[in-house]
Parts: sequence; C-alpha cells; structure tokens
Amino acid sequence: MNIQQKAEDFIQTSPCFHILQSHGPIYFTGSYFLNTITWHDIDVQLSFEHNHNPKDILSHICAALIKEKDIKRAQYIDFFNYPRPPMTKGFCLSMMAFDPSIQDFWKIDLWALDQLTLKANQLVMAELKNKMTPQHHTLIMALKNEWTSLYGRPPKMVSYYLYQAVILQNMKNKEEIIYFLRNNNVNI
Repeated sequence: MNIQQKAEDFIQTSPCFHILQSHGPIYFTGSYFLNTITWHDIDVQLSFEHNHNPKDILSHICAALIKEKDIKRAQYIDFFNYPRPPMTKGFCLSMMAFDPSIQDFWKIDLWALDQLTLKANQLVMAELKNKMTPQHHTLIMALKNEWTSLYGRPPKMVSYYLYQAVILQNMKNKEEIIYFLRNNNVNI
C-alpha cells in the first residue's frame, strides 16, 4: 500500500477527522491533494464565517481532539496576526495523531481560513493539479522521495516552491530546481 492510500485509510478511520468534519466541511490541500505525498503529513482547511471567531472554533476542536488517545501533540500557530509569507494567512492547529494501522504518527495541519482565503487557496491548488503533467509528477516525486530519504521528510516549504518550479515554471533540471529552491530560502 502506498503512502497516499495509507493517508486515505487514516482519514476514513481516524476519530480526528470525524471531529474536524463535525465543525464544517473540510478541504484537503498540499501534497495529499496533489497526490505527491512522501511522508506522513496531511494539510486540511476549514472555513469560518465572518461572524465566527476562528480561535473559538480551533479551541473547541482542540478540546475534542485531546480527549482522543491518538493525539500526541497539538500546537496553535497564529499566521493571521503574525503572517509569515508565503504561509497562508490564517490560524493553524498542528498536531501529531497516531495511526494504529501503520504504528506511526501523522502530522496534521488544520488551517482555519476565512472564506475568501480558502477559495483563493483552492483555486491555486486546482490550477496546480490541472497543470501537473505525468512528467511533472514523476520529477516531483523523485525529488521529494530523495529528500525524504535523506532528511526523514522533505525540507520545510520545499513542496510549495517545488510546485512553482516544476509545474508553473516547467523546470526540468535538478540543479536549476535546487538553485530556485535555495533562492527561496529552502534548506536543501
């Protein structure tokens, strides 16, 4: 079973995702959405209405999650009031959840986003998915698998810039791609 299938199985069986879905529709993004996942990491987005406080929503979610035995760690990060480009402007609850079927943890980043930010992000992800050719996918997977083998996971922010380089700028040469990543402060 490949890691994408393991992620799908975890999403279907984990109490964590049932808790998230009880607070509204969730949307998958990042490597899971693009089928380029190479390590146990799933990015999820949840929209909040303007009249709802996202911190309250994340507090309720966190309270429900920590009652589950499968949550090892949870961390709240405010990228809304303290933005760090190119990170999405929103509120993030990052957690480690145990998956008994693989006897390992998944890193789950739950983003609480206003509806306009969520829609804009979904459009970007849809564009990447629509423009990604089989050749792009093969190159992205080869590089991400190489870095996962070297570092235990792809370096932070590598996927974001790798998608830009390979899919949007059609770079094919590994050295050119690494140069692009380093110019965008990715530690390769």
